[in-house]
Amino acid sequence: MKVIIATAGAENAARWRVEILPDSAILRDGKPLFLPSLTAAPSFSAALAFRVGRLGKNIGRKFADRYFDAITLCVKMAPAADEVAFSSADLARFADSAIVVGDWVELEGFDAPTSSASVLSTRLAVERSLQRSLDLIADVTRYATIKMGDIVVVDPAEILPGLEIDDIVTGSLNNRQILRFRIK
Repeated sequence: MKVIIATAGAENAARWRVEILPDSAILRDGKPLFLPSLTAAPSFSAALAFRVGRLGKNIGRKFADRYFDAITLCVKMAPAADEVAFSSADLARFADSAIVVGDWVELEGFDAPTSSASVLSTRLAVERSLQRSLDLIADVTRYATIKMGDIVVVDPAEILPGLEIDDIVTGSLNNRQILRFRIK
């Protein structure tokens, strides 16, 4: 299992900047997020995450919606840009618990256009995230295979306000709380 995180390229919105995280970077089940001992406070971003429900390679865009089976909210932690505790900022992104995922909600019968999602006070665009995730699957599977259990996150650009130790982070999808964890 892996986490595929993608953001649109700065120069060209049609190009993806893709980041792959191992399953050790995933924190789930409401467990506390222990901040690593960094010299600068890390940044946090919120996004929607989609779970892959079947194996796929070279998936056409019109078939991409068949490959997701669930949706949740996630919070991604990243070191500050000037962090020097690691030789590379990219290495720091692989830290254990770098991404926190909430409870999964099955996509069967899920109505994305009328859905609402938020983490703390940050609102997320459900329909846009789903459409962008479908585009990503079509693009990524030209080069790599996706497997059951893989997690796809698109555009985690919603920066959460300065989170600190003992803060409790909550998120809801359609007014149902599906994400809750404490920062330690």
